[in-house]
Amino acid sequence: MVSSVLMNADSQETAWPWIKQHWDDVEKKITMSSGITIVSGTQNFCSAEARDDVQRFFSEHKVPSSERALKQAVERIDSCISFREHQQTNLAAWLGQHGSANAAGR
Repeated sequence: MVSSVLMNADSQETAWPWIKQHWDDVEKKITMSSGITIVSGTQNFCSAEARDDVQRFFSEHKVPSSERALKQAVERIDSCISFREHQQTNLAAWLGQHGSANAAGR
């Protein structure tokens, strides 16, 4: 459940701070697989700040057997950051060429 909330872009800004704040309670309830799932749940974050926060948090709060999941999550976050940066440039260029024509047609 926690992983699903983290993976949802609409709830991760609330869920991630809550998890960090309540980590002692969360950690008491996780199993080997659910701990890995929580780490993996951060893979849909999409900013350098979030990536750095995830790495910092899980380096300070070790989750057993989650090293691979953390590495994969960071790789996915990095991919999202790169994709977003590339597409923002493309979108801005497209809007610059077509934005005023579309607004005038309304």
